Amino acid sequence: MSNIDIITTKNSKNTLKLGKKFLIGLLDFILFFLLASVLFASYEAIIHSTSNYNDKIVNVFRYEEELADISVSSNLTEYIVDEQGNKYLKSIESIAHEYVVNQVYTSLVNDDRDFKNDIFINSKIINIENDVCLYYINTFKNVNQWLFVSENTLTFEDYKLTLFDNVSNEINFIYNDSSYPIFNISVATKIYNSLANNTHQELDEYNLVKNSYQQYLEKCINDFMTNYQPYIETQDKYNNSYDSLYRLEIIGLFVSYILALFIYYFLIPLIINDRSTLFMKLFRLKPLNNDKQCIDFVNLICRFISLFIVYLFTLLLMSFSMHDINTFINIIFTDFLKYFNIFTLGTLSILLTICNMLFTLYNPKKKQTIVEAISQITIFEDKTLKKIQIGNREFEIKN
Repeated sequence: MSNIDIITTKNSKNTLKLGKKFLIGLLDFILFFLLASVLFASYEAIIHSTSNYNDKIVNVFRYEEELADISVSSNLTEYIVDEQGNKYLKSIESIAHEYVVNQVYTSLVNDDRDFKNDIFINSKIINIENDVCLYYINTFKNVNQWLFVSENTLTFEDYKLTLFDNVSNEINFIYNDSSYPIFNISVATKIYNSLANNTHQELDEYNLVKNSYQQYLEKCINDFMTNYQPYIETQDKYNNSYDSLYRLEIIGLFVSYILALFIYYFLIPLIINDRSTLFMKLFRLKPLNNDKQCIDFVNLICRFISLFIVYLFTLLLMSFSMHDINTFINIIFTDFLKYFNIFTLGTLSILLTICNMLFTLYNPKKKQTIVEAISQITIFEDKTLKKIQIGNREFEIKN
């Protein structure tokens, strides 16, 4: 006797509970995502072993080092070396802090002070020639003026106006009036004591001077990055090298994700006789078309295309989010961030999957998701009739 379908009439009610449907949909997604992760990891292993990829990596870090060297040549920053011998560019905040420390040291150097502690161990007398910002304005830009795109708009007068005059107007008089203003004794003593007691971050005078100098330093750095031709040209080479690596990562994400989608939601159901996914088969759910018959090749194609459109939107979101962090090239190729990318993609996908499932609340009779509605598929609990034999007679019963 032939097997009998789950549903025998078109008006049969779908008894599948939404909770069970959501759970199985989530489990299917997790298995699909694991497959995509394995494919992406395989892609990464293959692409990273090619000379083309390694050459691109070398170019990226070479141009990154050239950018750092060019920046150091401007005297707007400098290298610091850790205990392992690794070089890093000093932060803007650290340079501004050193400016305050050097101002204190210069003002109080002739007093009987203890400058042998760690705070002042590298301090120096600051003047118009070794001030980081003024060296850039007066020396570097004048010596290399033919390499700048636009004329010099930064001057010593502008520097004094935006730093010394504004600071002095904020809190009495912090600086002495001289060709290169230095902290007056009372302010220098106050900041010295706060540095010695490690309470300087709570001191108004310290924060005002440090923040004002940091803002002007950022102004100089912006001028350097947007007007100095060697930096601009190297930055373009760097961006082009990074973009080529970025495209390889996006291609890998795209191919592995779509291939996993094809395998799990099209190829595997095509092999299984009732066209269900693995977890649908495990939990005895059965996909049927609008005629309550087993879905065919066309339904599977429609479902794959619908899922492809949904997850293509996710890939586009991921592409934009990765591009927004291109300034962090120094960490983009660490193992953590590579897996962070695929899991970020998974997070965005599962949010769309949940939205897709929530559509069933607006269609309580058929309990269809958006993708199922488009592909004309309805999921039912498998009520396939079974046969039992009593004596010489066979009877068909429902589960």
